Amino acid sequence: PGLKIKVVGTDGNDVAPVDVDDFRIGVAETYDVIVTPTKDAHTIFAQNIDRSGYVATTLATKKGARPAIPAMDKIEWLTMADMMGAMGSNGYNAKHAKTEYDFKSDMRVDSPRMNLDDPGINLRNIDRKVLNYSQLRSVGDEIMAEQRKPTREIEIHLTGNMERYIWALDGVMFKDAAPVNIKPGERVRITLVNDTMMNHPMHLHGMWSDLRMPSGEFQVRKHTIMVQPAQKISFDVTGEAGRWAWHCHLLYHMEAGMFREVAVV
Repeated sequence: PGLKIKVVGTDGNDVAPVDVDDFRIGVAETYDVIVTPTKDAHTIFAQNIDRSGYVATTLATKKGARPAIPAMDKIEWLTMADMMGAMGSNGYNAKHAKTEYDFKSDMRVDSPRMNLDDPGINLRNIDRKVLNYSQLRSVGDEIMAEQRKPTREIEIHLTGNMERYIWALDGVMFKDAAPVNIKPGERVRITLVNDTMMNHPMHLHGMWSDLRMPSGEFQVRKHTIMVQPAQKISFDVTGEAGRWAWHCHLLYHMEAGMFREVAVV
């Protein structure tokens, strides 16, 4: 608290530096940050997403120095946009697979939010500058040179039934799912639509996920992308030969069925 954080990298890739006070980090995401201490000690403070607990540690320049631990932020409740998607038309209508229309899916979002500038629930109405995906811009000629246009798009929905605690992709659990097929070297755009009221940090093994702006322009290269409730996220991948895991990195979602094999053969 009171100390700026300079974000300089995410998931192992450099980004144009961004100064913030706070950021959300999903399971398996990584951020490289630089801080310059201004006192003998500062608290590094992390609250969980539902504000039911926290962890804290100390960054000190003097042995034995101990800073104060701040109070937790108040709980913010999900909005209608978090449950139903964009209010009014946003120019995009989601396509739902037939497999979504059974007991394994308890909601479907027809007009998902496409905004990358939303820091997410419990970070929207606080008096601190919070990082969001729209502020992350990859740098480096090598990454930029790889941004060729995709030849096709695959749309997949993150689905679930919270009462039964079933999680799936397109309403199909991993045990019943066929692999996602990509050819070696093929450039494919993957679009994820979150039809649930939970955040899902989606992690693809073996290939980079090049996050796109709503306009389709390249934003940032990552290996784990947090998809918020009722949100649409698109990223491009280049097929790397092999059989790869792709899953929500929340263990209790992954084990419950939100997992697919990506076969690049």
